Amino acid sequence: MSELTPPAGTAQGSPAGEGSAATTEGSRLQIPFRTIFWTVVSFTAAFWIAYLVLVVFGPQSDEAKTAIETLKTAGTSGIGTIFGLAGGALTGGNGGSQAN
Repeated sequence: MSELTPPAGTAQGSPAGEGSAATTEGSRLQIPFRTIFWTVVSFTAAFWIAYLVLVVFGPQSDEAKTAIETLKTAGTSGIGTIFGLAGGALTGGNGGSQAN
């Protein structure tokens, strides 16, 4: 039987994936904290901008009201996520990771 080779970028894979921003270590994807943080900030800002646009310029239909509430909930959740990520970074939290 032939051996299966793991995909590039895994712990046993080819060196082509080494040094990239998102590499895998075993079966875990390693993404830099800044990438995650700024992605969350960007999405949160987009939710709040869309919320404000719908509140100011949107129609007063039931669908628009539902969208407004959904955007408000997503924006509020994003703010909580930002505080959680920042708090974890400031206190040295490992995000629930366990050392082997």
